[in-house]
Amino acid sequence: MNARDLERLIFNPFHTSNLIHHCLSGFQSKNPKGIKWELVYLILPILYNGALSEKLSALNKNSRLNTFLENSKNYSYILNQLNERLPEYRNLTNQALLVLTKTAGLKIAPFLWCNGIDFHGEQSEDLRKLYKASYNLGLVLAKESYFTIFLKFRITNI
Repeated sequence: MNARDLERLIFNPFHTSNLIHHCLSGFQSKNPKGIKWELVYLILPILYNGALSEKLSALNKNSRLNTFLENSKNYSYILNQLNERLPEYRNLTNQALLVLTKTAGLKIAPFLWCNGIDFHGEQSEDLRKLYKASYNLGLVLAKESYFTIFLKFRITNI
């Protein structure tokens, strides 16, 4: 398998829509209204950062954004890299949202809302870990206001 084939598998809209779906489920478990539209563009860049994804999969439901960010190694470097990668993930996120509208009943308004999903039934250990990281990201984001999230992640390029 060459690099291009691997890239197509990793960034497949059905796979990325599952990641976003799990994050939305985590968010909606704390905030039933749904996630603010602008925040959905943070999901994929955060989850595709190996260090952040590992940290997210180890969190529990009581974790907060401050603990998650401040205990991350290379905190400043990761946040700068995240801000630079946001435009690169915009198209992937849009494709995933299109898939989600069909597969999960995604409602698009000022807040995004979709039917819930559970990662516990996933057979693959690697996917279960990634889906758990995505769900935990939703939980952590739901505990903060969206303006605070942009400040803490130092987002200037959405």
